[in-house]
Amino acid sequence: MKRLMALATVGLMACSTMQQPAALIPTQGGGVALISATVDSTDTLGAKAEADIRGIDDPGFRARVYASRRDVLRTTSAQSDPNGELAVLDLKPGRYVVAGAYTTWGGGGGPSVDSNARQAYIPIGREFEVKAGEVVYLGSLGFTLDNNERATVRDAWARDASHLQATRGIRQVDGLVTRLIAPDGTVFLRR
Repeated sequence: MKRLMALATVGLMACSTMQQPAALIPTQGGGVALISATVDSTDTLGAKAEADIRGIDDPGFRARVYASRRDVLRTTSAQSDPNGELAVLDLKPGRYVVAGAYTTWGGGGGPSVDSNARQAYIPIGREFEVKAGEVVYLGSLGFTLDNNERATVRDAWARDASHLQATRGIRQVDGLVTRLIAPDGTVFLRR
């Protein structure tokens, strides 16, 4: 991930001097996975979700996609920006799985876990593949944290592309392939 950020920074600097739009390009021999997560909850301070991503071909690989009520997916439009994050994962070609998500809400948002906070695990268990030279958009996991915790898969590429432009200046994504981890509208419920 650090390598991708460094390459993106170099790419942004090079593009800015040549007055060309910045692009998101996978590292040589690798691929990029894009997945966002949003949080909707009555807990306006402490609600958060952490989706766990693991490698199938590389069992040592683990990553988390974080989203909280304090994070914002900034866009270039005038619409209200939702709470959440967009993960840009620099990955080796291979198979991966979004295993599930750990959620917390209702604790008041203090620095430590409140004894009144609700915690739940939402199993997802959806595999995806990343190929060399490919940027794959996996969709957006919309977490609703209330008395029926759930995650809903959405194709929110227009919003997420706007976030890339607003926060990183990326206007072009070469080799983009959309392969949602589940059909648009699929709901995963807490265990």
